[in-house]
Formats: sequence, structure tokens, C-alpha cells
Amino acid sequence: MSGDGDEAFWLRAFKANRVYEAYLKTTANDPDRTVEYKRKAICIEDSDDEPGIDQPCYLPPDTQVEPPPCEDGPAVEPLWRHTLRERTAERDVWNRWEQVLGWSCPEHQLPPLTQEEFRRLVIDAPEVNVQPSADVLVNKRTILYTDGSEQRLRTTVFGTWGIDIVATPVEYHWTFGDGESVVSAIPGAPYPSFDVTHVFTEPLTHTTVGLSVVWEGRFRIDADPLHKWRDVAGTATTQSVSAPFDVVELRSHLTG
Repeated sequence: MSGDGDEAFWLRAFKANRVYEAYLKTTANDPDRTVEYKRKAICIEDSDDEPGIDQPCYLPPDTQVEPPPCEDGPAVEPLWRHTLRERTAERDVWNRWEQVLGWSCPEHQLPPLTQEEFRRLVIDAPEVNVQPSADVLVNKRTILYTDGSEQRLRTTVFGTWGIDIVATPVEYHWTFGDGESVVSAIPGAPYPSFDVTHVFTEPLTHTTVGLSVVWEGRFRIDADPLHKWRDVAGTATTQSVSAPFDVVELRSHLTG
């Protein structure tokens, strides 16, 4: 499934599936249960052989009726729930069935790595390098570069789900003490490369170059039977700054 809100839906679907799994393990066969869950494609009366979801049924607004395309296999049927209204010696009276979750995908039974969790990871901010490393000259190209390597990380979500993450730098925002800035898709390289440069037009003392790096992420869940890498829905950012340096102007002097 794709489009805006995928992360929120994935998170909601994962939590709903966890509740349903717990119900099947601990409550489904309990004669005193006060809640029941069922997976059904549509809200209809079932045969006597398989009592199902009785009309009327409640469908939330914007409910998806048709199964969505899924990456990991056929779509999973919607999840329904009803709760006990009254229990008497003669019979149990139940509230109407309500849809907890619409059509979902097999991958939604695994936890997502959310953008918020991705941003909480400790991604090492790469060092900012300036050449020349001593005094920089006015009106001369100053070379800038950093480490553009991927970083591999490890974390857990929802307590027990182990996840491998690869963070990849995709954008570099350079800022200079003269009020100028530039964005590059590459990390630059040391001399003799001039891939990323800046020209200072005025002398400066004890100035620095700032660097904001945008990272995209991929993650792989230990419990995923497909061992598949999946994209994080969002980015993270690191901030770093160069060592201070002076921007100087060379002047010619006549000698007698």
C-alpha cells in the first residue's frame, strides 16, 4: 500500500493484529469472554455452519472495500469486533460488530520502523573538512568535504522485535559564516577535487562551516520470513560543524 499516511496505517494495523493474535491465543475459547473478533471480507450474514457477522454493521468513514495490492502476498481480510452487552442465564446479548481494521497486507503483521524512531537513533554526524585547513584565502575556492558512508545500526521496537537499519546520507546542506549556503547531493572530496567549494569574498576571523546531513533509512526485521529490506517513511538529520578558521586577504607589498 502506498501514499500519504502509510506509516500511521501500518502502525495501527500492526497493533490491531497483535490484539487479534493475543485473542486467538488466550480468549477465543473462553466461554466467559466478553469480546469476540473475526476476520471477514464483507459485513454479511453467514451460514449456520459458520456463524459470522450479523447485520447491522458499522463501517468507519473512507473504509476500503476492495483488497489493496500488497508486497508480501495476498491481502488480509478486515478485522471485526463486538462486545458483550448483557449476560443472562438464558443467553448472551452482544453489541453490533464494528470494523477494527480494514483490508491490510501480510507485511503489516510486522512492526514498522517509524520516522520518529528512526530520528531517535544515534547516527554519527560526519566530520566537516575544509581545505586549506589553515587560513582560507578571499576570492579563492575553498574545498569542502565529509564522509558520505552509510551507517549500520541496530535497535528493537515494541520491546522484543529486533531490527537492523542502514542509514544512507542523501543530501548535504552547507552553511558558511558569511551568510551564504549551498546544498549538494554529494559529500565532496579532498584536493585535487573541487566537487563542493565555496568562495569567501570578505575576510573573516574564527569562522566555521556548518553541515546538516539528511539521511534516508532502510530496515530489516529479524522475524520477517522474507528477510526483506524496507524503506523508512521519512528522514533523519544530523548537524556538525568544522574547526574554526580565518578567511584572510593577501596583499602585495612593494619592496625597495
